[in-house]
Amino acid sequence: MELSRQQKAAVTHMGSPALVVAGAGSGKTRTLTAKIQYLISIGYDPKRILAITFTNKAADEMKTRLVQMTGLSINDFPWVRTYHSASYKILQRHCTLLGYKSPLQIYATYQQQKTIREILIRLDYDKKYVSAVIGEISNAKNFGNPMAYFDLHPRVSTVRLMDVYNLYEKELKDKNAVDFDNILTLTRDLLRNNPEIREKYRSWFQYILCDEYQDANNLNEELTRLLLSNGNFFAVGDDWQSIYSFRMSNINHFLSFSEKYKGARIFRLEENFRSADKIVKTGNNLIRHNDKKMDKRCFSAKKGGVVELHDFHDEYEEAAWVLRKIQNFREMGMACDKMAVLYRTKFSSLAFEKALRSAGIPYRMLGGKGFFERKEILDISCYLTAAVFSKDDVAFDRIINTPKRGIGPGALAKINQFRSGSMRLQDAARKSLEKK
Repeated sequence: MELSRQQKAAVTHMGSPALVVAGAGSGKTRTLTAKIQYLISIGYDPKRILAITFTNKAADEMKTRLVQMTGLSINDFPWVRTYHSASYKILQRHCTLLGYKSPLQIYATYQQQKTIREILIRLDYDKKYVSAVIGEISNAKNFGNPMAYFDLHPRVSTVRLMDVYNLYEKELKDKNAVDFDNILTLTRDLLRNNPEIREKYRSWFQYILCDEYQDANNLNEELTRLLLSNGNFFAVGDDWQSIYSFRMSNINHFLSFSEKYKGARIFRLEENFRSADKIVKTGNNLIRHNDKKMDKRCFSAKKGGVVELHDFHDEYEEAAWVLRKIQNFREMGMACDKMAVLYRTKFSSLAFEKALRSAGIPYRMLGGKGFFERKEILDISCYLTAAVFSKDDVAFDRIINTPKRGIGPGALAKINQFRSGSMRLQDAARKSLEKK
């Protein structure tokens, strides 16, 4: 696929930071991978190019494309990663400088929930606030400054967040563990407080590229700037597609790019190659109401497209209408697997599920629990964790009676009686067996 004039201008630009403002369907990923291909063609080492994405899926797809485009091996692109993956690679190498040992343990959601629940009970707070507290602690870390965040958001109901946060962080450190957000905060601290480490990576990375830059939060931005030593920065994104403010993404990093990066160039990709013109025009008319945005004139050379707007009294009336549309499409010969129902939140699915079930129409739910949150995967993960990290009481507590082997609350209480001082649950279990 040939690059458009605007894409080629962005790809071949050198000498200063660049932001590509890429409308939907404008070939954003194609432009980003073409930039990396161009850098390699003029002598840059692919092993020294840091390309940041926001999901593992996007990173894998980018590496696959680059292999096809360059003829190189996938191993030639070790730094095409998510922020978390790149940060973890750096953190693992130097974690001893922060008082940790290698390997680091990464807490899964289950371990986070159990630890926070125990802390809430210890502080005499209601454990029903577990999810809300975890969410606020995550927000505080991604804000880039937990203390400042807790000044703005000190409580969840009666729960004083600072108290829970301090105990939670101590628990993680005691177990040589980090959670998903700690990977970023600790790497930031490592680079910020250790000039020799910071300079090592600054001199190593010849070029830094960032996909979906509109979703960068304060912590992501600070990490990027800590790793960047020159003007070799290429960011791609679309402020019109910024949807992660609830995860602390900060659109101002995108909008103020020219102010933050000296000599920055802005490139606009405005032609939508994916959608027909009526759909693009509808999107333009909707987004023009945004207060914070970069001006661009998105258009499509494809004629046609159908956009309908329907109002309903409630979700069940809406679901009934959707059901009738699906039935009409089936009568016209369209297969069910060619149709999709999209909704904003998972709570919206109930009305649609009821309607489809009542009509006997087969469907498949996408999303839901992630692979690593499934019970059987959590069990296996906790067995492996307990085998490697004997201090992890959370993992051992989960598997001590999984599968059931007659160790109920009573037996567990007896095991705990053997604990003294900072003795861990696994050691107490061994001690209880020795006493038999």
